[in-house]
Amino acid sequence: MTDQNSATEIARLREELAACHELLAEQRRQMTILEFATQALTYSLDPARVVQTATGLAATLASPPGSSARRGVYYEISADTMRIIADSDDTGASAVGTWMPISEHPLIPRALAAGEAVAGALDPKHAGPRSREIIARLGLKFAAYVPVRVNEAVHGVLVVSSRDKPITGELVERLGGLGALTSLALTNALRHREAEANAVTDSLTGLTNRRGFAHAVDQLTSRHPFALLAIDVDNLKSINDGYGHAAGDALLVAIGRVLASVARKGETLARIGGDEFVLLIPEASEETPAAVARRAEGAVAGLNLPTGPASVSVGWASGA
Repeated sequence: MTDQNSATEIARLREELAACHELLAEQRRQMTILEFATQALTYSLDPARVVQTATGLAATLASPPGSSARRGVYYEISADTMRIIADSDDTGASAVGTWMPISEHPLIPRALAAGEAVAGALDPKHAGPRSREIIARLGLKFAAYVPVRVNEAVHGVLVVSSRDKPITGELVERLGGLGALTSLALTNALRHREAEANAVTDSLTGLTNRRGFAHAVDQLTSRHPFALLAIDVDNLKSINDGYGHAAGDALLVAIGRVLASVARKGETLARIGGDEFVLLIPEASEETPAAVARRAEGAVAGLNLPTGPASVSVGWASGA
């Protein structure tokens, strides 16, 4: 072997060794991100925070040093449409709020059908107008898609898009792992939110309960006027006795519904007892309670129920 051939072979071996070092370093970087994801996603009990964290981690996982900025996106799935509810892009570009039919996307239907992570090139020719506009505006070339399931149903799709190189099969597997972590964290966060909602919700009417009402009162700021309306359902006992408790429950549900139509944004309507409702009105003027009481009485009087006319008695107080 000549000296020139030897030098060439040594240079080739050095290049291969450097490439191996780079590959090992990238694998260590990805594993470190997944270890961090386990903690970051587990600690949050806010569904929106879980989704945003997962989106940022997906973009970071797919972005080795020196690569073109990758893009992470979370599409929330609803029936046959999907909407971007979170994204992470080093260029600062955002498309949060954009929605489209699932069928308009070139690859997401395939990921949903497969039920697992898939990757491929983004061909605008096979995309609908909204998807095509995003691909062109953001300069996206390749992408990977990971379905995220909650309670056996698809909640959304975690996406990583690339502006330069295809996404490798090994990276797709790791994105699948991140998707599984996201699914667990999101399931936990949504269950926590449901439990919190149930703790402050009246099970019969769906209105705020006594505990939720107390919390709303605690949130009132000092030196601002407010009003309280105490609303009692008339003749509930006689209806329970004459028609049965199911009829009485139906009456309470109907009254709760029409009172909710009277309440305005920022006001708290609660059922705090068997036949007792209360309406908390922040920033109320002196005339507000009487006007709202009249609307409430009129709305209830307009009900048409099998048990006959319905009515309520309303009292109020206002102050600071």
